[in-house]
Amino acid sequence: MATVQSTKLILKMQAGKTATGTQSYVQRTFANITPTLSDEELYSIGTKLGGLQSAPVVEIRRQDVKALGETA
Repeated sequence: MATVQSTKLILKMQAGKTATGTQSYVQRTFANITPTLSDEELYSIGTKLGGLQSAPVVEIRRQDVKALGETA
């Protein structure tokens, strides 16, 4: 069974409009997040960090990295 080796919190925010009028986005990634945090705990942290950003947050993501197979 694979265990989570690392976790990142990713905030996707509106960055304005492109020349053609479509919405553009920017991401902020926070690394070295404790992998044992629940999704609810991480979402709560994301909303608090989102409140400190200058652009509106449109998505909060969690990215877990797992090693598959045998590891040394």
